[in-house]
Amino acid sequence: MMLIVLAAVAISSDGVRSVLEETFAWLVQVLVDNTQEFFWGLLLLTCFCLLSYIMEPEKPKGEPRAESRNSSSNKPRWEVFRVTNYIVSAMFVVSLSLLISNQNNHHAIDSSSTSTSKSPSSSNPMVFYASACGCIMSLTYFFAFFAVGFVSNQVHEDSSEDEKDLDDSKWKQPKKANASPAIATSCQPPMQPIAPAKAPASLLTPPLSTLDADDEAIYQKLTTKNPVTGRPLLALHDLEKTLQDYERAVRLRRHYFEAQSQLDFTHLPIHGYDYGKIYGSNCEVVVGYVPMPVGLAGPIRVNGDMVYLPMATTEGCLIASTNRGCKVLSMDPRGVDAIILADAITRAPCVRFERAAEAAALKAFLDDKVNFDALAAEFNSTTRYGRMTSVKTIQSGRNCYVRLSCNAGNAMGMNMVSKGTLAVLAFLKSLFPSMELVAISGNVCTDKKSAAINWIDGRGKSVVADAVVKASVVESVLKTTVDALVDLNIQKNFVGSAMAGSLGGFNAHAANILTAIYLATGQDPAQNVESSSCMTNMEKTADGDLYMSVTMPSMEVGTVGGGTHLAPQQACLGLMGCAPHQTHEQGESGARRLACAIAAGVMAGELSLLAALATNELVKSHMDLNRKNEDTAAGVDRRASRLVLQRCPHCNCEYGSASLPIHMTRCRMLVSSTDDAVMGTNDVGAPTTNKAIPPLSALCIKFILANLHATCINGLYSQPASQAWLLASLPEAVTQQVMVCMVHRLQKMTCSYEKHKAQLRAVTDKCLVLEVAADQARVVRRDRDRLAQLLTVKSNDMTHLRRQTDALQKQLSNVHTLVTKLTRQVDVLERAKGTADATVQSLRQRQQLKQTPAAARPRVSSVHPTASSCPRPVRSSSSSIHGRAQVMAPPVRPRPRSLGSNIPLPSTTNYYCTAGDTT
Repeated sequence: MMLIVLAAVAISSDGVRSVLEETFAWLVQVLVDNTQEFFWGLLLLTCFCLLSYIMEPEKPKGEPRAESRNSSSNKPRWEVFRVTNYIVSAMFVVSLSLLISNQNNHHAIDSSSTSTSKSPSSSNPMVFYASACGCIMSLTYFFAFFAVGFVSNQVHEDSSEDEKDLDDSKWKQPKKANASPAIATSCQPPMQPIAPAKAPASLLTPPLSTLDADDEAIYQKLTTKNPVTGRPLLALHDLEKTLQDYERAVRLRRHYFEAQSQLDFTHLPIHGYDYGKIYGSNCEVVVGYVPMPVGLAGPIRVNGDMVYLPMATTEGCLIASTNRGCKVLSMDPRGVDAIILADAITRAPCVRFERAAEAAALKAFLDDKVNFDALAAEFNSTTRYGRMTSVKTIQSGRNCYVRLSCNAGNAMGMNMVSKGTLAVLAFLKSLFPSMELVAISGNVCTDKKSAAINWIDGRGKSVVADAVVKASVVESVLKTTVDALVDLNIQKNFVGSAMAGSLGGFNAHAANILTAIYLATGQDPAQNVESSSCMTNMEKTADGDLYMSVTMPSMEVGTVGGGTHLAPQQACLGLMGCAPHQTHEQGESGARRLACAIAAGVMAGELSLLAALATNELVKSHMDLNRKNEDTAAGVDRRASRLVLQRCPHCNCEYGSASLPIHMTRCRMLVSSTDDAVMGTNDVGAPTTNKAIPPLSALCIKFILANLHATCINGLYSQPASQAWLLASLPEAVTQQVMVCMVHRLQKMTCSYEKHKAQLRAVTDKCLVLEVAADQARVVRRDRDRLAQLLTVKSNDMTHLRRQTDALQKQLSNVHTLVTKLTRQVDVLERAKGTADATVQSLRQRQQLKQTPAAARPRVSSVHPTASSCPRPVRSSSSSIHGRAQVMAPPVRPRPRSLGSNIPLPSTTNYYCTAGDTT
């Protein structure tokens, strides 16, 4: 490309173009005259380049093919391409310039018909064809061989380094048939090799020199690189596909890593595994397998069935603790009740829109219940077993996270829900063209991570299990009390987890049991993060028993798919009764039964661990089951090892000191002290020094007595055969002194025994007194609890009476209010009665007026023009001033309110008018 650019720039300049035309005019003329020879020369040059790249030099006679292939003389002739690169480049520049110049002149002639002058290059058409062929052949060479000359040095250096590495790491064949293979190393001086520790024959990998011819050819392909691409001729991950022999592929892969990276696969087993089942589905670049111990806990009664729990773990004390919990929970006839609250695996893709309004439209569409059937139909079309159960949408800006839930049957369902999610997204894409898929998993699922959405909405199987344990069983088996367990659960699992900010970790060690069963049954161990989210609850019942429950909202399990199809995992599922081929009376699936069994196992482990914490036996149990002596592990008898005599550097004598780690300190102490062991007795019985025994032997006697005394105390030489062997190995004089000292020691031990026996009796009496006091305290505690219960009942009664008194007071206040209302109504009635009496009196007066003659009636002056049609009230009074009687209307009173009836009260104003009054 650079040459083309340079040529184009050169031709664009008029001065350069004219120089080129004048310079190559003669050369063009020669080429035109000898066209055939020119083309034959180019063809021969190209063939020569190809032959120089393909052909190899003659191999030396008697040299093997493998060695000659790696020899330095068997290399392509890279120097040929360095020369031809310059030749072809010059030919390309000349041909391109002539071709462009000829084309420009041709167009100039066509445009100007009056021009009669022609350039020499345009006068002959063969120039055009010759320059075109030169350009084509040059480009062919550039694409095929031009880069070889530039990379020849680097390829040569890389091949030399590869050969050096192969020579250094190669297993050399020995000259003798019975000689052992050795690896040549240039960084260490020659020395005698140390024999390695022998391993079982099933674990060893044969050396590379033992490979047959076919395996060696495959190994050469793994180590030989392509000179152009720089990659091996055969990739490591393609061995199974190429060989169609899975164990052979694993063996060759191990040989490759051993030779190239100096890795040691001695203790990693290779034989006895079905690699065909994991190829293409479970593991890649396989170099072996890891055997793991599997223990069996149980049985435990779950929903009426006795279930065993296979657990793969390397943690000591875990299965023993779970087994104790299973025993306690199974003592109740009902056992553990486990319920599946929900069963739906989830996947939440993240989709993006241009604006938030479009994302809100998608959310509204998905939240509408009318559209669920269409989405479910698209999802269910991708699987025979999975069924979409719900959809939930969460919006963040212009992004939407669509959380789809699917019931996956016996499968865990991650691949199933992912496949259905793609179908739903394709359907949504047709409705919302601007929707863009960011990721099929937007972490709202949420998989292999702790998340509040899994704790609240659940994922996989949401399981709840509970059981009741008798108080007597708690005290006899777990060695604790119900109150202690309830208080410990509150302070540890609730308060402690809350103070730590735990999310789904309100338990003691639910992940321990769940992960062990996951490994044994072929589940995904990474999903223990959300599957072990558990809340352990403990309460004291009214009968004083222990009620316990575990809630696990996001347990992800399956009995088909993943690692469940492997033979060992299938066997463990069969032990639990959860294999796909096993049928159940309840009609439940194997995955649901497995989830219930795991929840019951978690409850058993929680109960046992909390009991160990309540009694402070956790460390002791781990020390007993997790720590063991190396001699015991190797099958060595400790008692026999202590009988081996060793030589003391202080006294230069042999003694049995394997059981005494501080024998050197004792030896230094005995050198500067005296003991009854070197003293004898005369006829009178007075102690005398035994002069017949030299000082060195006396020290020896001291050591023998010290060791014998210590071993007798520890019970190591309790059998007569051991004591006889020890005494028989001593000289006769020393034996006599030893026997005398043993008698004195036995007397002292007898006195000490009597003292200890008396002290033991005193302690026993004190224990009896303490037991009586404990019984009394237990009775007092029981009475106190009863009094507390009575006080609680009395306080409840007082509260009830107080509530009744308050109710009566409210009723009394209501009565007072009613009486007040009635009093007011009586007053109103009395006022109405007075009004009625006044009305009756006025009516009587009117009647009297009607009976009185017209001449005797008093005249009433009219003050209103319409007095005859609208009478006014007339007041009647007896006045001595006027000397006559006047009729006066009763006093006007306010109209009383209605008393609740529909009868109107009579008016308090009376209007009187006589028939004869006209004014």
